[in-house]
Amino acid sequence: MEPISEKEKIQTTIAALRRRGFDARFAENSEVARKIALDLVPQDWIVGCGDSATIRSIGVLQDLADLGNRVLNPFFQPKIMREKPQPTPLRVFKQTVMGCDVFLASSNAVTQDGKIVNIDGGGNRVAGMIFGPLRTILVVGRNKIVQDVNEALDRIKNEIAPVHSRTTGISLGKLCAEAGKCVEPETFCEPGVRACNIIVILEGKPPDAWREIVVILVDEDLGLGWDPAWPQERKDKIYAGYKAFTPPHRPVVE
Repeated sequence: MEPISEKEKIQTTIAALRRRGFDARFAENSEVARKIALDLVPQDWIVGCGDSATIRSIGVLQDLADLGNRVLNPFFQPKIMREKPQPTPLRVFKQTVMGCDVFLASSNAVTQDGKIVNIDGGGNRVAGMIFGPLRTILVVGRNKIVQDVNEALDRIKNEIAPVHSRTTGISLGKLCAEAGKCVEPETFCEPGVRACNIIVILEGKPPDAWREIVVILVDEDLGLGWDPAWPQERKDKIYAGYKAFTPPHRPVVE
């Protein structure tokens, strides 16, 4: 059986997401994805954001701030907000993000049968995806599409989490960063150093009529995600793009 093309894989995934109740949309590239996201955010809405190299790379946060939206980003605030530091403790800032009107993030992986798979250390990113905001917008590059949940979890734990922890320098994920893969079950990953604390799999849109989950699948490699079997050149390019939009983790307010 011939492998399907990237575009066919995207269209298959979009159809599967729609069957599960998600509002799935196609974007030819990151610029189109940015425009789609901007059109989905009314000017008076408060914008929350999960930590995401994809969202930072498409420039939508600064665009929204320039348009007058209040943008809440616990880690990397747009320039307009850095000029006016918020005297809010980080834990409160994260909780406030959960009550925003719209939440922007990416996803660690999306399966071809329409499931949205994420692993989080603290939970604020996945919490914003599943409850609170009126609208959640997930921008996902083609490189994050996987066959099924098992492949998603394996890729996140053994490829993505170690690279992310090593690049950002956060204490969470120290063991997998050093080993280059998940250390379990051989070594117990203790609380305080464990990065993969929360696994969330969205198998369908929650039934609340007032909530929307929009998934913008982009025909471009965005964020951190790859198949280990891909050519090294492609993986290096993905990593370079991710790293360019992933400063070391330094919360704005401790």
